[in-house]
Amino acid sequence: MKKIIGILTLVVVLFGTFGFVSGASESLLVSSGGVSQVGGDLLVLLLEIKSIELNGDIFSDDAFSNLKDFGVEIAPQPAGRENPFATI
Repeated sequence: MKKIIGILTLVVVLFGTFGFVSGASESLLVSSGGVSQVGGDLLVLLLEIKSIELNGDIFSDDAFSNLKDFGVEIAPQPAGRENPFATI
């Protein structure tokens, strides 16, 4: 009886391992037309971004021309030692 339970457990573990490994490799290697799913999703997003058309009328608007730059110029600072890992 113990031998049968051991063999059944081994078979279940082997099938589970095989299913896990084959499922993981399929999800990593699935391709459509030579492009992986992840790459395909990225290409779709890039194509959507390329299809966006910007209208330049906003730059001639009075609200845009009345904007003021409140940025502060940052003075250059010394960079430190050339090689920080060199001995002092």
